[in-house]
Order: sequence, then C-alpha cells, then structure tokens
Amino acid sequence: MALTISGYDTDPRELFEIPEVCNWARSVFEHVPTLYYFLTVDSQWRFVGWLCGPIHKSEIESTAFQDRFDEQRMSCIVRSIVHGEEMLVLQGADRHLIDDIRNYDVKRTKLSMEIPESPFFSVGRPASSGTPS
Repeated sequence: MALTISGYDTDPRELFEIPEVCNWARSVFEHVPTLYYFLTVDSQWRFVGWLCGPIHKSEIESTAFQDRFDEQRMSCIVRSIVHGEEMLVLQGADRHLIDDIRNYDVKRTKLSMEIPESPFFSVGRPASSGTPS
C-alpha cells in the first residue's frame, strides 16, 4: 500500500518538518500498529521519517537522527509482527500458520535490516535522489 499526504503542496517544508503530519503519523501508528507491514518500501521510509519528526532538514544527516530513525524502524517492524499475530489469533488462525508467518517475518526483517536504503540519509549509505516529499 502506498501512503501519500496531500494538502501541503504549497508549503515549502518537507512533510517530516510539518508537526501536523508527524502527529498524524503517530496517531495512525498508535491505532493501526500493523500499518507498517502493509506499506510499500518507499512509504515505509516516509512513514518512519514522519514518526521521527518534526525535524529540520539539517538534522537528517546527523548520527543522532539516523540512530533514532533506525530505532523507530525496528519498533515499527516488531509492532507490526506482534499485533499482526494478535489479529490472526483473534480471527481463529491455526497456530502452525502463525508460526510460519512469524518465521517468514523474521527472515524478512533480517533481510531488510541488511539493506540500508533510506531516502533520508546519504552519509554511510547509498545516495538517493533526495528526501521524500
């Protein structure tokens, strides 16, 4: 699922600099903790950036922000897996199915952590075409 936000086209700030966008992202994640699991990779990066904001563009390359971003990303992954399992249990899913999904999620999480492709950073990571908007 791709996640976009409209209504800020004339605002010169990036979405991660806008408090209303960041507050919205935190509210959505609080109420729908499995959302991250269903987002496209680009939307996952944007969403985590919004969860870490609001921040100024100048902070993006700082080690402190990169650490906070990575910590928030792991939190999103873990919460999605945990709450996803809870939803499956509530729907009466077979325990073997849940175990298979968990094993797949663990492999996917390890793989995604080995691929540091964030559009937010360029220091020590692959360069990107710019910050998401």
